[in-house]
Amino acid sequence: MDFITQGVVGAAAAQAFLHKQDKHNAWLVGALAGMAADLDVFIQSASNPMLFFLYHRQFTHSFLFIPVGALLVTLILLMFKRFRKNWRLTLLAAVIGYATHGLLDACTAYGTVLFWPFSDERVSWDIISIIDPFVTIPLFIGLVWTYTFDQKQGVILALIFTSSVMTFHVFQHHRALAAIRSEVKKQQLVATKIRALPKIASSTSWKGIAINNRLLVFEVITPLFKTTEIKFIKNYPLFLPDALPEYVKKSPTLLSDFKIFIWFSEGYLILVKTFPLLIADGRFLYDENFSISLWGIQFLPNRAHVKAIHDIEVDKPTQ
Repeated sequence: MDFITQGVVGAAAAQAFLHKQDKHNAWLVGALAGMAADLDVFIQSASNPMLFFLYHRQFTHSFLFIPVGALLVTLILLMFKRFRKNWRLTLLAAVIGYATHGLLDACTAYGTVLFWPFSDERVSWDIISIIDPFVTIPLFIGLVWTYTFDQKQGVILALIFTSSVMTFHVFQHHRALAAIRSEVKKQQLVATKIRALPKIASSTSWKGIAINNRLLVFEVITPLFKTTEIKFIKNYPLFLPDALPEYVKKSPTLLSDFKIFIWFSEGYLILVKTFPLLIADGRFLYDENFSISLWGIQFLPNRAHVKAIHDIEVDKPTQ
């Protein structure tokens, strides 16, 4: 999720556990540790854009890295006297805050490698968008309440409310998925993958995607007290590894870039252009017609690495 929410969740969790022992520092340590995993965004290169796709939400977000990340945050904070007074509480707050990051990101559609280095599977539960004020704002209010009035109940109630919101999103996600499966079956299609992804800050508006021999896109509405509505929007040509052109197959670096991107996008690839080959991530389609992809890559002959392209219009015939 966005770094503000990550910081607020880390702060709330640390404050809930350690308010009595360290009222003034627990929330701050938790906030900094809750955001720290996203420092992996600095692992990137202008000449090789795939470094970002490979390492963002990778090892720094895994369960195994939690104690390492928390220790690094603690060591930096120990340069300041206020955090050295009780370094054990500082370390514990850092562990709590850091531990929230990967789990929160896994609730989104981006994908998080929680089980690295034992597995490279991208965990994405698709239950909440990357920005949701119904998560961020109540937790912030609870933190302010607890810190200002020295009452732990504030942050506890905020965490309970946020947990209820997340549970509701799980229920809504189930409704959206059921509607997509029903529609696919109704159309007598065989889909190998089906997902329902929430729109920004919404629990009632979803984007459905399914892989048949093409990428199918649906709009799903799950109103609170009404029947779920689903509408087929369009389908796009699916890109498969067998269709890679020879100039990509013969280039070790371009072929490696493709393998990284198909892993990153979990196979939801749209063929936008055949030459030079341009493919887009079919998970992150936006605008009202789902006709623009957030990002994709282009394979240029005589170039060592792919070119990253953002905001790609995919609603055009391939050339």
